[in-house]
Amino acid sequence: MHSIEETYEDNTINIFELEQDSSYNPDNIIYHKEFTDKLTKQIEELPEREQIIFCLYFYEDVSMREIGEILNLQEARISQILRKAVLTVKMNIEIRNWFIQ
Repeated sequence: MHSIEETYEDNTINIFELEQDSSYNPDNIIYHKEFTDKLTKQIEELPEREQIIFCLYFYEDVSMREIGEILNLQEARISQILRKAVLTVKMNIEIRNWFIQ
């Protein structure tokens, strides 16, 4: 699975992969579930093309090259659209103070 860190190397918390270890207490699990629900809502508010690219890349593990072939767009354009989508989601999360502790 791709992560935002791999793509943009901006040292942010990976909001797509939750560690599965015993250090997570019930409060943290609930917090992460709520955050995931809010994140899903933010993704659903993206324009359709951004949603498709975002989900193919981060959830279906499809490369930018492959997404470009699917959508008949150049890989560079896919990268631009993906970056815009990620920044939009991150900005909305930061504005609403939905940070992972």
